[in-house]
Amino acid sequence: MSSPLPPWHLWGVEQTLSPVSGAAVQSPVTSTNQLCRISYKRPDSFRFMFVATIMSGVGPGGSPVSPGHATVLFNVYTGIGRSVVKLLSFERYLFQWAGALSVGQQKFSTGVQGPSRDDQFPVANNFIETIQGQDIQIEATATVLTPTAGDQVNIACSALLCPNVHYRPDWFVEDFAGEEIGGH
Repeated sequence: MSSPLPPWHLWGVEQTLSPVSGAAVQSPVTSTNQLCRISYKRPDSFRFMFVATIMSGVGPGGSPVSPGHATVLFNVYTGIGRSVVKLLSFERYLFQWAGALSVGQQKFSTGVQGPSRDDQFPVANNFIETIQGQDIQIEATATVLTPTAGDQVNIACSALLCPNVHYRPDWFVEDFAGEEIGGH
């Protein structure tokens, strides 16, 4: 029985997050959404691409957004079998504006600088280009901070995942389970 959707249907998406500034006296209202979910039948290594774009913003009463900054964090939850590893703040983007909001400003990456493995002798050589797992979820969390409570910034966040090497045993018998017949 075939599934109505290909297995990679949830391997990439764009969601708009709309955090609201709380100014200096209140906590900001963060916005979090799940971007991707992989439930693969076997463990594999996946390449990734993260993207965040400032789409728009509005201050209280329709005024322009005050100078400030927005932060986007990409959190990764990955597991094999019954294990789960939470990689919080796996990737971090910081947008800053001193005047008008930088609508259209975009940040993206296909690799991240992981944390130092030795606090006594920190060396920045922990570059990560793949995520290992059988079940993987990616979520994005956005926060905005300005001196004006109620400033809202809309940020489009995307995450794309694909197998690092897509070796499939069915290639040798030419019996493709997905929508791969005829190169589609």
